[in-house]
Amino acid sequence: MIQPSAYRDFFKNMVDNSLANFGAAHQIKSFYYGNSERILSSLPSEISYPTLWLEYADFKMVEQGDHITQETIGAFFILKNVVVDDYEAQDQVLEDMFLLFQKILKYLRETYTIIWAGDTFSSETVSSQLADNCYGYRITFTVKYQEVTFLA
Repeated sequence: MIQPSAYRDFFKNMVDNSLANFGAAHQIKSFYYGNSERILSSLPSEISYPTLWLEYADFKMVEQGDHITQETIGAFFILKNVVVDDYEAQDQVLEDMFLLFQKILKYLRETYTIIWAGDTFSSETVSSQLADNCYGYRITFTVKYQEVTFLA
């Protein structure tokens, strides 16, 4: 079973190594973790972009015969700031963040020791009202761990 701290640390490590993992064009420059209020309380002007904001995960334990599997329901934002009213730049940021989203999903599939539950990734476009005028995606996912804990 994975604990919340291991979940957070996995994503933090991915961000810390994003230059090697995704290349210079898709390097993630900052990482934030917490609920929306905690993340949004960060001073926008101090955030380095692109950024990955990881929300707290929800955990579900499912009993299957003599063992329990853990499902994690999570979400993260990938965002980049752009000049207000520069619509071409906004469109390009959305394109860049979509490519980064694809690279992150590939990394998750190749690195995380999990079974991906069917139809588990979804994304919604984000156009932020923050002072930094951020654009990108909020990605939600569910993962089911291969590790099992047998009931006593």
